[in-house]
Amino acid sequence: MKNNKKKYVLLIILMLLIAFFSSQCMMNPTNLKSKNTVVVLLSSSYNKKTSRILDALRDYACNNSITLDFWYKEQLSAKDLDSLVKKETDNRVIGILLIYPEEYMTEPNKHYDYSNLLAITETMTSSFIHYATFERTTEKAYCLPITSQIIKKIAESKHSHIYIKNTYKLGYKSIQIIDSYSRSKHMQNIIVSCQKLDKQTIESGKLNSLLAN
Repeated sequence: MKNNKKKYVLLIILMLLIAFFSSQCMMNPTNLKSKNTVVVLLSSSYNKKTSRILDALRDYACNNSITLDFWYKEQLSAKDLDSLVKKETDNRVIGILLIYPEEYMTEPNKHYDYSNLLAITETMTSSFIHYATFERTTEKAYCLPITSQIIKKIAESKHSHIYIKNTYKLGYKSIQIIDSYSRSKHMQNIIVSCQKLDKQTIESGKLNSLLAN
């Protein structure tokens, strides 16, 4: 009888512990979810050059069980960014990614000192500790996707080649380095080389899914 009573007591204690931890999970869903979340800030206005970046983010997130939390901004002050970074850091997100902050930051000349933030930018590389951008070229480079007319001219040898900014690659490398930061606490800048697009590359079909609208 004593053994049975002990078993019942242990069972009740176990059930109480399970109920307690379950209630804690229900009370704090944000923190649990945020452990695999990347916050992404971008302009509320549609911009074609961000489309391949977003494709890359979603592909990487899907393959690596990461949740993307998108924030669309028309304007964002330095104070608002600071508040957002502090809040999301407290929520234990993996990191924060800004896509072309020059399109919505109201104080682009300030310096933003956040170790868990990476900015994809063309003109604000000096404003952030960590940034992702394309190398500068002497020739004009086109952001993906490019128009079918340009592709046709190269395919028909009316243009020998152009240089393209592979925004898919830029986006993929960006979220990859943020994911890596969550484990190593080390983040580095990303500079992606522009790619030469000629008739041979088009005929190979390697970039078909990225090139046209």
